[in-house]
Amino acid sequence: MKKFHTVEAFDCKLLNYEYNNIVLIKAVRYFFEAFLYLLFAMPLQELKKEDRQIVILISIFLLIVVSFYLQPYLLIKEAGKTVTINKKLSYLPVSHFDISKVRCKYLFKYIRKLGLCFLCIQVIASIVFERQLLVYNILYPLIMVGVFAGISGLGMIYFPKWTI
Repeated sequence: MKKFHTVEAFDCKLLNYEYNNIVLIKAVRYFFEAFLYLLFAMPLQELKKEDRQIVILISIFLLIVVSFYLQPYLLIKEAGKTVTINKKLSYLPVSHFDISKVRCKYLFKYIRKLGLCFLCIQVIASIVFERQLLVYNILYPLIMVGVFAGISGLGMIYFPKWTI
């Protein structure tokens, strides 16, 4: 259990050290999140068969948002080169499994928050604009966030060189 605290303490110090870069990363992430909030404000019943490209757009934005969320925990600039955090943490007495578990904890906490926000927006928009709530309105944001954000986030955690 102490190893998890070592990784979390390292992350906390790293976030304080890289504060200026992280502020820019968060600003870009919030910009893309705002687009996602707008896209999820359209009830699922409004989408026609021709408008299914919105699902592709949402999945791309989810990939970008998760990438920007995980980037401070995966990659760091050092002497002009991009280095994985795992190389920095290799000097600490923690295993790759411990590092990945802490990163997954951060990811799943973020996905829960994002999924709940998108679920609320989709349900409210469906009730306000369509005057009905379908099961699809509940499953749509949960599946989109769970599948696209979850799988892409796990891929980035276990293969950090693949991040955007």
